[in-house]
Amino acid sequence: MACEVHVVGTIISASFLGPGSASFCRYDIVSGPGWTVLEGALNGQTQTAVSSFEGDLGGIDGRSAIWEHPIEVQYSCATITGWPMIVLTLWRQDEFGRNEICGYGSARIPPCPGLHNIEVACWRPKGTFFQELHAWFLQGGLPHLTDQTMIVLPETGQRHKIYTATEAVVAIEVNVLCKGFTERGFVFIDE
Repeated sequence: MACEVHVVGTIISASFLGPGSASFCRYDIVSGPGWTVLEGALNGQTQTAVSSFEGDLGGIDGRSAIWEHPIEVQYSCATITGWPMIVLTLWRQDEFGRNEICGYGSARIPPCPGLHNIEVACWRPKGTFFQELHAWFLQGGLPHLTDQTMIVLPETGQRHKIYTATEAVVAIEVNVLCKGFTERGFVFIDE
């Protein structure tokens, strides 16, 4: 009998985006080869939301883009190797409707049943002084990754070679449900 993991949650918001920034988030939930999707979507996109400096929004910083986008996926697994993780790509939209990647981030789905709050620090490659100046004044052209495996696999040895800047912190809430693990001898330790 295979074990099952059910992940139900919400991509809540992104903070520190700056006033008037229209942004959205694309996500992928990735796992190892011993994992089979039973139900749910492995990728998706939030709606576009505009951040502002309106003040506190019930515990969420007023500079946040509020998405409240649902995520849900159910897996069957033969191994715990390759436990699922969520990979985020943040996009910014300018006043002309042009979209540009403005950040990357990833986090492992907690390998423990229960409700979990995850904060994903999203970063972007930092360009040279002139590239950053050009992007600032001409509204666009930020450096971006050509190989996005660095988001998921920093151990590939390439990520340490690039300079990065923190762009935002994405808040995610997930409820992890596990079935069949205790029967196979697995013990979950609370975080």
